[in-house]
Amino acid sequence: YWLPSAYLQGGRPEVIKPDAPWVKVWKTRVVPIALFAVLLVAVAVVYALRDRLTRLSTRKNKWPVNAFKYTAWVLSIVFVGFGVMAQPSITQVLTWFHALLFQWTWELFLTDPFIFLFWWFILITVFLWGRGLFCGWMCPFGSLSELSYKIAGKLGLKRFQRKLPQALHDKLKWLKYVVFFGLMATSLYSMSLAEKMAEVEPFKTAIVLKFIRAWPFVVYAVGLLMAGLFVERFYCRYLCPLGAALAIPARLRMFDWLKRYHECGSPCQTCANECPVQAIHPTGEINPNECVNCLHCQVLYQSHSKCPVVIRADKRRAAVGKVGDMPRDLAPLTNHPNLKGKPNV
Repeated sequence: YWLPSAYLQGGRPEVIKPDAPWVKVWKTRVVPIALFAVLLVAVAVVYALRDRLTRLSTRKNKWPVNAFKYTAWVLSIVFVGFGVMAQPSITQVLTWFHALLFQWTWELFLTDPFIFLFWWFILITVFLWGRGLFCGWMCPFGSLSELSYKIAGKLGLKRFQRKLPQALHDKLKWLKYVVFFGLMATSLYSMSLAEKMAEVEPFKTAIVLKFIRAWPFVVYAVGLLMAGLFVERFYCRYLCPLGAALAIPARLRMFDWLKRYHECGSPCQTCANECPVQAIHPTGEINPNECVNCLHCQVLYQSHSKCPVVIRADKRRAAVGKVGDMPRDLAPLTNHPNLKGKPNV
């Protein structure tokens, strides 16, 4: 009941509607939110210029690509992960799935501005380039695992670091999909149970809580990182349900941008042998579900010392006294009639 003004001594009081809780959160963290948004845009822009980056890396012994990767990993761990705790999780995928099925409320997702912005970044880049930009460059735990692997190699553990046999890898890579669909099915029965089972992710322990947790969780997270010291991105490649969830829509990406030659896979196996996550089939095709967009194969694609196609083209040009130093000199090779219909060219 709204009392008439005539019965109120001193007139009607001014009613000020308070801000919604999510608005208060955004207002109190304007600066870190702005920095986070700038970081996401900067990473996307630099990655969009990957062709120039890989051409420059071919001449500069890979340091431009490596500088970009290492900078992205450090920022992802220190600022994105430990700083603003913006670690995406499979529990968020389950929450969004249930919201779409039952009741969608924007306020639920706006309460954490960093996760909200991060997921927009992930969705856009997944449909543009696949899941590799997030998984390979911006995931805090993935970056921690990858950087630990690189540091371990520099500290003398390189001789113990191995790739799993291809047959075993081809079987284990399906395990993350089993975990993902198991969590999805469980969430339809009991969301609380699914959230408990989602502890298969070490993100909460390692990134959000910074290992300050009960010892079984810490042992599990440290164990996965230890495994990642010897098998590159062990958790990401074989157990991560979030990676599996992102791989499914990544099949609909707009650009199939990874360049390949007709000779890739038959007979050349350079890229397949050097791919750090074994995402290149012996036949030459790149599996987008496993690729983390590290750009190593794109640097090799233009290498004048490792790629047989480039070396052969250099010899042909040298024979007529015209050795080129730019990969674009190979453009006529991709117009050969034998390449019509060849994927990834």
